[in-house]
Amino acid sequence: MFEGICDALSLTTCDAATVAQTLGGFSGVLAAAFALIAIPVAWWQISSNTKLSRETVAMETYREYLKLAFENPEYSGAAMGARTIGLVDNEFDWDEASREECTALWSGIEGRLTEQSEKYLWFLSFLLSSCEKIVDHAPKSDGWTRVIEDQLRYHYSSLDALWDKLVGHYGSGSQLDKLVRGVLAEEPGKLS
Repeated sequence: MFEGICDALSLTTCDAATVAQTLGGFSGVLAAAFALIAIPVAWWQISSNTKLSRETVAMETYREYLKLAFENPEYSGAAMGARTIGLVDNEFDWDEASREECTALWSGIEGRLTEQSEKYLWFLSFLLSSCEKIVDHAPKSDGWTRVIEDQLRYHYSSLDALWDKLVGHYGSGSQLDKLVRGVLAEEPGKLS
């Protein structure tokens, strides 16, 4: 009954116990081989899922920020915020104003204590928290860096005036701090 199997396995004794023992040894080798293949596949799958999950958190965070900006356009940039708060009138020319003039508008805003100033400061806080979350969760890419820098540029003059007071909440030397300071080191054409 086992003669064909015994010949294929080159067994000298051909009984059920010998065949089972030989096949059991092969199955152990096969199981080990499958395990060696399965470990890198599982590692890749876990790594891919982690990366996808982090990217999803970053995208969801950015979507929430964009929704807030769309619902509150009066706070979505320093120029609109300054008008809404009453720091400038509609005649103020952001293109002609110097960096110092724009930054000076925002000095002392924390003590202004109006509903509009508080809303702007909370909007700015939401932006910075969103940027921090994106930095922490998004894959390191130029695309996400540009997105964050662009959003920070909308608030250039208020960040220029306030960042040294705010940085303690986000960590001096953190990735967000480096991004904000990088934007503030620029001389953009429109200081708002």
